[in-house]
Amino acid sequence: MARRGQTHADILIGLTQSAELFHAPDGTGFADLSINSHRETWPVRTKVFRRWLARRFFEETRGAPSSEALQSTLNVIEARAHFDAPERAVYVRVGGRDDRLYLDLSDDSWRAVEIDSKGWRVIENPPVRFRRSAGMKALPTPLTGGSVRVLRSFRTSTLYRPRRGIVRRLSTGDPERHRGHCDAARLGRPRLVPDVRADPRGATSNGGGTLGGI
Repeated sequence: MARRGQTHADILIGLTQSAELFHAPDGTGFADLSINSHRETWPVRTKVFRRWLARRFFEETRGAPSSEALQSTLNVIEARAHFDAPERAVYVRVGGRDDRLYLDLSDDSWRAVEIDSKGWRVIENPPVRFRRSAGMKALPTPLTGGSVRVLRSFRTSTLYRPRRGIVRRLSTGDPERHRGHCDAARLGRPRLVPDVRADPRGATSNGGGTLGGI
């Protein structure tokens, strides 16, 4: 409960103690928030974080914070995230850590698919941090079984060769092994690498555009 004599800014700063702050390599301040029993990661300078903070203030005081207090609090939080909190990599859709890949499903529960040499599994609260960009759509929850052959429906070429496949590999960031396949590999960023071949007679596959939306 708020104490008598506290300013709105004091209350707001106190409420942020439940958020885990950090900053990205470029200095952007982030906060891990516990929402509906799962973790969400948002930049401090976003509407989502402002709304979370305003909601927490209302839950505590049954009132609304002043705009000046809210802005002052955001300035303090951003400074704390930059100077007093650890640095962490932040990924969009695909990230990697400890020889594992993580695919953000972008669903409401912020789940991810963990992929390693033993297989894959859907997990909650992945060890890597993801950020959500505007317009990012949720991916279907993967199921066991099935075959990559279903991706044939995305091709237009009649010269498709099953042995080559459409999705060739999950790149682990080895620039020599994946030379020419993916700029992200040379940057050390794990990602899906579509290996879609064009029809020598001039027809092209639309699989690249489809997979590019993943």
